[in-house]
Amino acid sequence: MVKKIGKFFLISLVSSSAFANDKIYLKSPKSKLNLRLVGTIVYSDNKKSIASINSGSYRTSETISDQAEVVKISRLKVYIKNKINNSIEYITTGKFLKDRSVNKQDIYKNEKKEYHVNRKLIDKVTGNLSEFLNDAGTKIIKDDSGSIKGFEITYIKKNGVFDNGLGLKVGDQLLNVNNIPLDSISSVMKLLDQFKKSSIINLGLNRNGITKNIRYLVR
Repeated sequence: MVKKIGKFFLISLVSSSAFANDKIYLKSPKSKLNLRLVGTIVYSDNKKSIASINSGSYRTSETISDQAEVVKISRLKVYIKNKINNSIEYITTGKFLKDRSVNKQDIYKNEKKEYHVNRKLIDKVTGNLSEFLNDAGTKIIKDDSGSIKGFEITYIKKNGVFDNGLGLKVGDQLLNVNNIPLDSISSVMKLLDQFKKSSIINLGLNRNGITKNIRYLVR
């Protein structure tokens, strides 16, 4: 009985602590520091998550130009501790710019280094697994040893996220997403997870024998 009470008390303390931390983030103001959040790559282990701020990349507990310390990384916001006043603040990604979207361009011929993707388009398909899977059809591709090395697109839904949002084509081979290899049947869940959690999508793909890394910013 004592153990049960002890465990319950411990769980209560942990829950209360987590709730208190959430309240700190919810009440935090937008930072006035000269920091621009380009985007984030969010992993299940938040310590490995990366925030692209100004021209650098940072993980939690790392300091940005002696101005602030990164304390939490999420999809659209990064929470920082202002080194000047010790307050918890946040910085957020910019707005979606239509002139920086794929807009039916050939992403291999265009010299743009990155493209904007409308968050509403992403959220529409990632909120439902079956809809995400129906947006594009794929088949497994293997290397010479027989190991899975990626997925080849066999079908793309017109005006869907893979078509309008990412500018992909039938025959494109998806190899990795945010440096996570797409090397197993369950990899589609890794792809879905990154689309749901991150605002930077680095997609490694092969088109007509040419391998490139295409960078998308979810806005």
